[in-house]
Amino acid sequence: MGSAFKTDTGLKRTINQDAVLIDTDMGLFAIADGMGGHNAGEIASQIAVTTLTKSLRVRNRKNMDLAELMEHGFRDAHEAILSASMGNPCYDNMGTTLVAAMRDGASSFIIGNVGDSRAYRISSQGIELLTEDHTFMVEWIRQGLVSIHEARHHPARHGLYMALGIDDEFEPRITRVELDKTDILLLCSDGLTDMVDENSILNIVRNVPSLEAACNRLIAEANANGGHDNCSAVLIHAGASVI
Repeated sequence: MGSAFKTDTGLKRTINQDAVLIDTDMGLFAIADGMGGHNAGEIASQIAVTTLTKSLRVRNRKNMDLAELMEHGFRDAHEAILSASMGNPCYDNMGTTLVAAMRDGASSFIIGNVGDSRAYRISSQGIELLTEDHTFMVEWIRQGLVSIHEARHHPARHGLYMALGIDDEFEPRITRVELDKTDILLLCSDGLTDMVDENSILNIVRNVPSLEAACNRLIAEANANGGHDNCSAVLIHAGASVI
């Protein structure tokens, strides 16, 4: 199997605000995590992945560079959420994170992210974070105000300074990554990374017989450790010729 995913409500929430996108025709994968504590997070996340797909399909006909294409897709999703929230008090201030990967050639991917959903490379060398969270905590760590150890349990660790649909300050991070054919790409919401540390993620993915089994095990581990949030994971084998 070239790719697999699993999403779960977790043990503490009643609604799953995560939305997962798998478009094998385009080689496009994404996770959006609707913002807890805001109105209609599950609506925002679904708008994000639906709009991203539509935008990339339409704009791709113009033969745009894929990195530029991804950025436009993120901006279109952002505008769609803002538009949907206007004049509807039930949707007021709704927002979502978004991380996406689109295959570009044999083992190259365009990665985009806004918020704190993440992309990782899992290889024979270990696990490598490919994205950077748009959180105040990342900035505080960079400034030396908080240590990495302190950040993991800090009460403000989920504070986002950028997300889709929240305000006009919007700059998605878009990068291109070259992967070896044996590498595995992981997309996940923070419901996974809050509950399962990176070494455990690495060991699970390395030691199960399939990507599907690995996704199941990752979610099970998150729930075993408390399951405090919705949790989603997408795994993609970089060298798969057919996804």
